[in-house]
Amino acid sequence: MISVNRITALFASLCLSCLAAGAQQVDTSSFNALEYSMQKRWRPANREWLNERFSDNLTLRFGGGVEQLLERSTSSYSLGPLFRGSVGKDLNATNNLFAGASAGMFRRNKEGVKVFRGGVELGHSYDFTTYYLGYDPDRSWAVRTVEAVGMNLSYASGNYGFSFSARLGLMLSAVLSRDCEIFFQPDVAFYTDGIDCSKASNWQRFDMGYGFSTGLMWHLNRFRAETPQEETFGQWFVENSYILFSGGCNFQLSSLTLNHPGLFPSARETVQLTYGRLVEGPVGVEFSLFYSRDVWKQFSDLRNKFCYYAGLRPQLAFDPLWWAGIEWFSMPLLVGPEIGLIIKQDDGYSVKRAYMGLSVALRPDFLVHRHLSLFLEPRFSMVPYTFSPRTNSTLVTGSRNYYDMLLSLSLGMRVPF
Repeated sequence: MISVNRITALFASLCLSCLAAGAQQVDTSSFNALEYSMQKRWRPANREWLNERFSDNLTLRFGGGVEQLLERSTSSYSLGPLFRGSVGKDLNATNNLFAGASAGMFRRNKEGVKVFRGGVELGHSYDFTTYYLGYDPDRSWAVRTVEAVGMNLSYASGNYGFSFSARLGLMLSAVLSRDCEIFFQPDVAFYTDGIDCSKASNWQRFDMGYGFSTGLMWHLNRFRAETPQEETFGQWFVENSYILFSGGCNFQLSSLTLNHPGLFPSARETVQLTYGRLVEGPVGVEFSLFYSRDVWKQFSDLRNKFCYYAGLRPQLAFDPLWWAGIEWFSMPLLVGPEIGLIIKQDDGYSVKRAYMGLSVALRPDFLVHRHLSLFLEPRFSMVPYTFSPRTNSTLVTGSRNYYDMLLSLSLGMRVPF
């Protein structure tokens, strides 16, 4: 009974203390900790941004890539080139509105007919990097979203088609010079029926496409508080730059080649010359000229048929080991389009096509001297092309999509300027 009385008295004293504390008024007008922690603590620092004239903060963008419509019941479609150009205006540090035009071509594989297309669009771009890290016109890389709607006109074999479109993209860019960026952008697009200029019934009433593009974007009349320092082309070309020389073996991974003559018998030479530039931290850009060859077919009499590739690879490089601070070793991941020419030999004819594919590489790099490093580079490339199979029937006019999957293994050296 005594313990119960003590507990009751203790509970009553706690209640009286709470009431006394609640009767006192707390002045929070001078400082609000919640407001400080939720709004000001995580707000990034911004450089000064001015937009006094219409000509301030303009953007010019031009790029080229490929797009492919998804197959439907009436036909499949080839991967076709698509070029875009646009003029934009930064409304504020993160939002950009732009107007642009496009032109391209693809094939309806059922008939082997070329479809030429052109269009106009209005779009918006949002800069995630500025939102999270603050506005800085001298930042060396950026990640942006791209959303656009447009109208398109298609032409094929005397017929015209009209369609509306909407597309979404993600732009990854790195600075080449003070106001010029190189970008790589994967896209997905939706079209109303008519983009393929076909009279065949389409029960879906829309088409969907996917692809990627690469190009350059220029910023015009961006405000900077400091006076820009003049830099010659020679200074820009040499600063934070390097040259790579590499060579090795190129393997064909198509099912036909893997069955005969096999992976290793398909190997032939590959060489590459690269100019690279460190942008900031782990990010860099590279431009490579390449040549490679492989055996893609072998006959019973041991005659080999060769396939040749040559072209350009603009690439973004990202080194995940940069934060580790290891000076003698790096391992950048490289990704970008492969723009080139393919020549594939067969009995009596050759397939000759310009193409834009995708290339990915990993480059373990060992620094052996202040001005020399050695590296090993495994690389995977996808080379798409469209071809009409040779048959004895004149009624067969359709085309088919083909993809050469290539694996190369190269040794090389990197020479910093």
